[in-house]
Amino acid sequence: TAHPTGALIFDNQVHGALGSGTNYPNTNATLRARYLDALNALAAEEEPSNIVNVVVCARKDGLIRSYMRQHCLAQAAVGLTRNYCISPDLDQLTMATVIGSADPGAGGVGGAIRDERGWYFWPGCRTFIPELVGVSINCTDGTTTTDGIIDVPMDEWAAALMTELQPELNPGQAGAPVDLAFAPIIGYQRGTPKLKMADYIILKQYGIAALRMDKDVGPIIQSGVTTSLVSGRTNINRRRMADYIQDSIAARYNLFVKKLGTRDRKDAIVSETDAFGADLVSRNNPAAARIDSYVIDDKTGNTPSLEARGIFTVISRWRMLGTLDVLVAQTDVSPTAITTTIL
Repeated sequence: TAHPTGALIFDNQVHGALGSGTNYPNTNATLRARYLDALNALAAEEEPSNIVNVVVCARKDGLIRSYMRQHCLAQAAVGLTRNYCISPDLDQLTMATVIGSADPGAGGVGGAIRDERGWYFWPGCRTFIPELVGVSINCTDGTTTTDGIIDVPMDEWAAALMTELQPELNPGQAGAPVDLAFAPIIGYQRGTPKLKMADYIILKQYGIAALRMDKDVGPIIQSGVTTSLVSGRTNINRRRMADYIQDSIAARYNLFVKKLGTRDRKDAIVSETDAFGADLVSRNNPAAARIDSYVIDDKTGNTPSLEARGIFTVISRWRMLGTLDVLVAQTDVSPTAITTTIL
């Protein structure tokens, strides 16, 4: 069937009505192929593909999640650093499912292989879409609604937040820009179990960045964790900051590639690295500091044999500023409390 304008050929496998009991059209081989084609198109070296850092897909399906993982790991391996945000289908509403080792659980992402480039968000949330008022929409608890308030997955909100959040910042923080990015969120998706702090602790342990509706600051991500359970690779901001530093250094080094390896030019490469690091440390304006410190070593990684092959190595180490993940308010409130200054 052709669209009246002739611009669109209707394909029931792609444009068909919503599937029964779900918020998504039935996922099939044709639709999966479209998503794979779209991801493959992002593998291009030219803009805008080469400036994409975060990938998210509207359709939630085990194969599509696997495509996303394979795509991001392959691109990162060739210098196009990329991460992916994922969520289970909206009808997956139990803790047992999302912490499970099989898809759609966080442990089943990409064939039961966790990775620090994969970020898993659950539960979904509710938001208001004025254009949907009067339209009957399936809800995740099995009901329908016409009030324009719909259930949506959290991975797309998280991906939007990453476009506004500096890489060194924890996406689990409150305040700007989180409050602005999540302002349209009005609550958990329908059917979400009553999550307690003990549940959030478990979710974090399983590599799940969970939505929490805080009574004071509103919607936040309780823990900004990756799906990796490997020590040192569990924080989203560490992965993002590593990508940012590596990409920035690579861009600066491109100016020197293939040129004669004179001592002056090697010193200039080190100077470029140092200038970049100095901007991040911001010694003259500590309030603007983005890292704690750094060190550059252009000696250890170089040997005469490497130099003969045209290889010059600059080793650098970057200490991030820690985030205030736990704040302890130790108080003594009583008629006998000692309030004199303790030196």
